[in-house]
Amino acid sequence: MDKEQVIALAREAGMPPIKIITDKPIVYPTPESLEHFANLVAAHEREMCWRTAENYDTGSEAAIAIRARGQA
Repeated sequence: MDKEQVIALAREAGMPPIKIITDKPIVYPTPESLEHFANLVAAHEREMCWRTAENYDTGSEAAIAIRARGQA
């Protein structure tokens, strides 16, 4: 996942924009937005794993298991 994808998922999760107070960025996410962000990242990674497995063997047990885990 590249930087732009991570930023897009953070925005989708409702995380607040970064506020520059000093030379270091400070972010104060809510517990809900942080959990939502973690779920989005996990779903994205499952999707990438599933696509990779499908490219090697359509209908493989690994691909089926990865897809099922995302639906649980």
